[in-house]
Amino acid sequence: MFKLDVLIDASVLPSNIMLLRDEKFIHFAREEAGDAAGELLEAQGVNCVKSLLMTTDVFAVMNIKSQSLDDFKKIWLYAR
Repeated sequence: MFKLDVLIDASVLPSNIMLLRDEKFIHFAREEAGDAAGELLEAQGVNCVKSLLMTTDVFAVMNIKSQSLDDFKKIWLYAR
């Protein structure tokens, strides 16, 4: 369920934001939110605005206990 009282200034987004996919979307995410955010999206296969909006909790992957994610988690926490 979407919160209706949240105000988002969409005027700062490029007019083609909904058309950005794969590398172009990840590049945009890295520019706007930083390399760690781009890595997080890329690691989860979030490759466009639609898939980002359909993701319930983009940070949920950080709760998974896995040695293969340990290095990623360290990088993410350091970048924040």
